Amino acid sequence: MKSATWRRLSRTYMVPHLPPVRLVRNLTIFPPTEHLLRALSTDSSGFSGVRFVVEAFVMPLYVPSDHIYYTFGGRLGALSGHQERWWTISDENESEVMREVLDLIRKEALPFLNRLSNPRELAEHIHRDVHPDNRRTDPHLAESEAYSWIVAGEPGQARAAFDRLARIGRASRATTKVRLLGCKKLPNEAKA
Repeated sequence: MKSATWRRLSRTYMVPHLPPVRLVRNLTIFPPTEHLLRALSTDSSGFSGVRFVVEAFVMPLYVPSDHIYYTFGGRLGALSGHQERWWTISDENESEVMREVLDLIRKEALPFLNRLSNPRELAEHIHRDVHPDNRRTDPHLAESEAYSWIVAGEPGQARAAFDRLARIGRASRATTKVRLLGCKKLPNEAKA
């Protein structure tokens, strides 16, 4: 779906029924945006310009990045633990499809975005809700958590996340070196 089409559909069917939002390209942005980008994004099927999915996500703006990423969020349907929902839109079903999209935004996306409305809530979400294996091994999660604690005014929590980030970095560098030397797996790689 083209960005202009999404903006038209959003203005017609969603904006009147949502809290104040900004429409930028294929994003529906929920203010405030001082620290976090809280938004909806559409993505089209590679096979059809009329088939689309909606992703709700939160991105910390204080973590250096050259692009938008969806680490914290999910597609409508999947946010509530079900299968992600794809829609096929046409002139004939536009109103019905957008009613369904708005309904899922209200049921799934808004509660998710409202739970993560500031850096402290994002840090707590990473610390509490992200699977421990991912927290132990994903440098992006550790970095986002550390910076979120800093912005939230919690230097002790930030230090713990930065320590985890350093451990992840050391493990990653060691794994890379061993693989470059021709080994397929470190003896303690599963523990890293």
